[in-house]
Amino acid sequence: MTHLPHNVFHLTREKCLHLLETGQIRWLSPNGNYWQVRQNGAVKRWARTPGAYKIPVKMGIRYYGALTEYTLFDKEIEPYVPESFDTTPLPRFRIFEE
Repeated sequence: MTHLPHNVFHLTREKCLHLLETGQIRWLSPNGNYWQVRQNGAVKRWARTPGAYKIPVKMGIRYYGALTEYTLFDKEIEPYVPESFDTTPLPRFRIFEE
């Protein structure tokens, strides 16, 4: 099992939806800017795995994806711009408390 750094964590479905509604989740784009993440569809849940979820999201005009129970988030204050997105591990999502 991989140990995560102290500032990296996973979110429950309820907490993730709350942060999306309040606009506190940002995505690190390829140009190094943070873009607000918006929900882009219905939440998918599975009966066999109660903790599993998939929330479709949109970032900016042309980027989209999904937040799941495996998505990594961080809360670092300093802006983090990796030198290479190919070799940099996740997370690319950051929580900004307002």
